[in-house]
Amino acid sequence: MDRWAFSQAAAATDFRQPLVASPPWPSVDSVNAPSTPPPGWFPDPAERYQLRFWSGTSWTEHVSADGRALVDPMGPPGTAPATPINAAPEVAASDALATTTPAADKPGFLERRRRKREAARQQAIADDASRDELQSTAIDAALGDTVAMTALPALVATARHLYSDRDFESRAWSAITKAIRVALADDILSADESEHIQRLGEAFGITSVFDEVATRDSELLEELAVAEINDGRLPIEENSPLIPRSGEVAHYSCRVALMKETAVREFRGGSQGVSIRIAKGVNYRVGGVRGRSVVVGTTQTEQDTGDLVITDRRAVFIGGKRTLEFRYDRLIALEQYRDGIRMNVSNRQTASLFIVKSGSPTIAAALISHLAASAER
Repeated sequence: MDRWAFSQAAAATDFRQPLVASPPWPSVDSVNAPSTPPPGWFPDPAERYQLRFWSGTSWTEHVSADGRALVDPMGPPGTAPATPINAAPEVAASDALATTTPAADKPGFLERRRRKREAARQQAIADDASRDELQSTAIDAALGDTVAMTALPALVATARHLYSDRDFESRAWSAITKAIRVALADDILSADESEHIQRLGEAFGITSVFDEVATRDSELLEELAVAEINDGRLPIEENSPLIPRSGEVAHYSCRVALMKETAVREFRGGSQGVSIRIAKGVNYRVGGVRGRSVVVGTTQTEQDTGDLVITDRRAVFIGGKRTLEFRYDRLIALEQYRDGIRMNVSNRQTASLFIVKSGSPTIAAALISHLAASAER
């Protein structure tokens, strides 16, 4: 069954019925009753809000009013109003980092990351003021907000009832990708952040959110891969075509074409002599032609094809006609293009340009840059 498809229980639901469960619903006095309803949203027994989330054994602090998710600890009627989940970013987003507050005049690395992510989160809110509660909660969950992660499954279940299969899939994927990009605002993806994103996907019914990204959005997959590389978590190439040296680890390989720059020439010259008219429309010319071949430009032609293997020590091109090695301690220039990369090493006069036929030039360039910087240290 498609992972976005309705479950058997959801498919049997009559969508003409209201989303709020029919009486008898749990009351404050029946929390410990032998038979209780399953987890879900029910009318608030404290009568302060429209709905309150029932965990299956007790009332929780999660409430809803006019489609907004709020937090209101259970208590007698008349207690203080709830605080919206998104109203206090210092509680929602900064708790995920759990860092001490650095000096105000010189914030530390983690504090700068927190501020950058929070600025991206607030910008996302400003850029899309009409987004629904599902998306805002997904963003908070991707940033490690445990309250948002707890509330997300109920919001997903509600969305499944509200929308058709196709509309729900579109809204769900939009919320997931928006949340992931906010989490990647600092261009670093830690192991904890990867776990938050995976849990976010599971809340939407996706077994492996990273596999789903690989299928749906290659650009976002590149962003995730580069952010992991920036965090120092490098991929491992299990089936590398290169025979590694002792202790050498292959991280990535892609199919490439080695290009060669060739000159484009054209003949330029003129003629001299006399033209003798023989008949109407017929002339006989006596003389000669002089000219020369001149370079009018250059073009790239394919010189060889093969695999570019990136290891922890070097990058190696293994072609059908030649083999090239690029040691990181001799790398003096690296340029990335939309469809290829160019490398200069100190022991070779001309730069080597590779057009990537299968793979990602972005990931390849990020790995080479990271490994070359590590070699310098």
